[in-house]
Amino acid sequence: MDARGVRRSSSPQTEAIGGLHRGGLRPRLRHQHQGCVLVLQQAARRVNDGGRIIVSSTGGTRMFFANQSLYLGSKGAVEQFVRVLATELGPRNVTVNAISPGPTETDMMQDQHRDTVAMMSPFRRIGQPDDVADVALFLAGHEARWVTGQNLAGGGVF
Repeated sequence: MDARGVRRSSSPQTEAIGGLHRGGLRPRLRHQHQGCVLVLQQAARRVNDGGRIIVSSTGGTRMFFANQSLYLGSKGAVEQFVRVLATELGPRNVTVNAISPGPTETDMMQDQHRDTVAMMSPFRRIGQPDDVADVALFLAGHEARWVTGQNLAGGGVF
């Protein structure tokens, strides 16, 4: 199994669209979008035929969150990059997919939201990093050879 190219983003910067300043916008978007494209380029060059590329998005792209425009916009771009690259690498039997975890016990989970989001899950808990890792292992395995260009929600219900 050849699973390379897992990308993790930094914590989201919260800011309303109306509060974004032109001078600070370009470097942040360049960092988020260009960084993802460069990582995917390298992954595409290095992955063996029949291999897997798996990137991280967020369940937040399926929901409405104020003050998350740049973070969620960048993750929306990641999801589109995955679809395009899956088409480009399909002739090599390389799969390209994203995982969109829901609320997960990481440094991004804010204490004030923990109980509320746990109750929104059918499992009545916050996801653990191993829960998301198991989804990645599935995508990296032979069983997922026919799954490509997808954004797999690995978040309990999110």
